[in-house]
This record gives sequence, structure tokens and C-alpha cells, in this order.
Amino acid sequence: MLWWAAWVASAQTVSVFGGCPGRVSLTVECAPGATVDVLAAEGPGDARLDRGPCEGSATGLESPRRVARTTDHDGDGRIRVRPALSEPACGAHLVAIDTSTCTASPRARVGATGTLWAADGRGGGMPQLYRIDLDTGGVEAVAALDHAVTSLAVAPDGTWWAGEASARAPRTRLSTLDPDTGELTTVLDSELFGWSGLAFDAEGRMLRWTEALDSLVLVDPDSGVEAPIYASPSASHCLTADAEGTVYRYYNGWIYRVDPVAGTEEWLGTPPGLAYGRQGIGCTFHRGLLYVTHLDADDPERQLVAVDLEAWTAAEVHVWLPDTVDALASPTP
Repeated sequence: MLWWAAWVASAQTVSVFGGCPGRVSLTVECAPGATVDVLAAEGPGDARLDRGPCEGSATGLESPRRVARTTDHDGDGRIRVRPALSEPACGAHLVAIDTSTCTASPRARVGATGTLWAADGRGGGMPQLYRIDLDTGGVEAVAALDHAVTSLAVAPDGTWWAGEASARAPRTRLSTLDPDTGELTTVLDSELFGWSGLAFDAEGRMLRWTEALDSLVLVDPDSGVEAPIYASPSASHCLTADAEGTVYRYYNGWIYRVDPVAGTEEWLGTPPGLAYGRQGIGCTFHRGLLYVTHLDADDPERQLVAVDLEAWTAAEVHVWLPDTVDALASPTP
């Protein structure tokens, strides 16, 4: 499966299939007849090549090392190589250098293996909870749900939470979820329509985005109190937080960083590889990458896209989800 790639306009690209440590497969696309060196480093930087035909050329990496040289490509300029990447290469950044032009490709990144979870939302007649295997691209329905779920999040204490926005009722529900059985236990009935995201900030506070007000709302599931924090001029398709509790929201290809304490947000834009106007349905962080489900008007299935906020790149992951999926979650952000 496609783990992480940099699909933007360039003379050459490098894509990573599989996980690490161990042997992963790199697919390099370049001009037919080109010789391409694949370089790896722990992160981005301003190092230049110190030897060879491209001495002095920028790599976009910090202290890179060569992990592969590609020459035996097919007629379209595509070649698959399988270097052994050791443990330090997990999370490494990769570029491809065309030795004839001495230009570097956009960075790709080696991912780690893992599992995402998804749930059916509006439009699902018989809602299901799904397990997504990022190693194989497999999607498995693991449990039936009592009602549709449009937001999923895992609290710092490990509790799974689900928000529902039903087009058939003005009220919406907040429930706990047992991921083993799919059992949903309603905790809160809300009069604020629309759960367009659910997240926990650095203080462990529950946050939701409501369609009723296009607002970020602080939720106390014990008392049932919902306190709006700020309203935004734009809607939001999903809300999530990274491992440090930094909150982000996504809308039509735009990524925002949210400060729930100050009640403000920062527009970050659209990274290369992620087209503006693509409707995001659900999002979650998983091992440092932001995953977003996309609805493609030309395909009845949802697409999964991975975004590296540090490298500011994005790429499609070869996982196809039912068109009823609205929510994503990971217990390991």
C-alpha cells in the first residue's frame, strides 16, 4: 500500500510502500533514462551534496545519506527498489536527486505501521465501526453501531467518545463507545445541532465543533454544560488534536490551528498534494501524521489522505472507505 508520498509537480518523485524497521519498497518516478539517487535523513535541512556529479546541489535534508541508486527503470521512468532501512530510518525524510539535472524531488516520509478506526455517519442505513490496516490497506467492519457517528475521539484516559449529528432530528448525542463491541452509551443530549469534530486539548478538555453556530464549543460531559468559545466565518468538516493536544480543524482543503484558550485560530493553508475544495469528512492524527477522509465527486468511495504538517506535504493513501464513513480516530496520535 502507499504509505507516504509527495505527489506534486516535479521532475521526479519518491514514494514509500510498507513500514519500518525492515525492508520497505521505494517507487521512484523520473524521466526515462535518468539516474536517480535516493537520499534519507532524520529531517528537513539545508545540506548540500559534498561529492559526485551534483556536488554543491541542495538536498532539502539535514545530513543525508544515500540509500539507493535507480537506473533500471521501465519505459515510463518508474522503478521499484527495496533498501533495508534500520530503526533510525523510521520517520525519515527521503528525496530523489536526478544526477543529470541535480534537482531534488519533494520530500517523502517513511511511516510506521498502525491502525485507524472509522465509523459510518449520515447516510449509513446500518452504521458500522471499521478497522483500517495501514500496512495492507484492508478495511474491516468489526462491529455494528446503534446509531450513526459523525465524530470520534479517544480521550487521554483511553475512553472512546462518539458524537452524532442526525439529519432526522434537531438534537444530537454524545456517547461513549466500546471499540470491541460497538456499544454506544449516551451521555449527553445536545440542543446544538451538528457534531463536525470532537477533540481533546492539551489540558484534556473536550472540544467539539458545532454546525449550528460554526463554533468551537467546550463540553463538560459530566454536567452537560456546553460553552461556545469562538465562532468562525467558515464551516468545519472535522476537528482533531495531535499527541501534544494541539488542536486543528479542516475545511475544504484548508487546515487551521486552533487555540481554544485564546479563542482564536490560525489559517495554515493547503499543503502541496492536497487540493483546495476537496471536502474532508473525518480527520485524526496517527503517529504524527494528519489523516483526512475525502469525498471525491467522481468516485463513490471515500479516499484517505495523509498530511505531514512539519514537511508541509500531503499524499493519498491507498485505502478506500465506504461512502458512508464520516468519522476517523486513532488511539495513538
